[in-house]
Amino acid sequence: MSSLQTAIDSVAGRKLAYWKLYKGTIRISQCDADENPDAAPAEALRQFEEEVNNRPPGNYTVCVYRKLNGEKGGFKYDFTISGDGQRHSPQRTGFMSGMTPSEIYAQAERDIKILQYLERLEKKVDAIGEFIYARSDGDEGNDDKALKIFAQLFGNAMKAKAAAGSGANGFKGLSL
Repeated sequence: MSSLQTAIDSVAGRKLAYWKLYKGTIRISQCDADENPDAAPAEALRQFEEEVNNRPPGNYTVCVYRKLNGEKGGFKYDFTISGDGQRHSPQRTGFMSGMTPSEIYAQAERDIKILQYLERLEKKVDAIGEFIYARSDGDEGNDDKALKIFAQLFGNAMKAKAAAGSGANGFKGLSL
């Protein structure tokens, strides 16, 4: 038997407007013209997800079909809802569509770390600019003296980093 997520993905992939849910041979729920009058596959999927997320653990069968009288030509999927407490959350829209809550949390953590790193990087770039400005000869068009000092102080470190490749916080393919 397939998992609950596989069944949801199968129903979503078929993009059909109607379904019936069975436990054994007993129909326990359905999405027909009364529940889905516009015959919208997205609405049928939303209703299916909502229904299976409220069901107790067990073995189920869903039959999805295109027409109200088309159950004989429908597609059947047997699946199991496990009792481990892991349920598929309702369909999300936008950039996080299809992500589990733990995946959303992990993505948010990565985004925050990237933003914090960029903020630190901006401060370092500002400090470098201030360093060059403090050592310039006053001629905005000619900062050779400051750039030479900068190259002496940081050039060897940058070359060593470039030779070493990229590390955890490094830059790959840095050219000097």
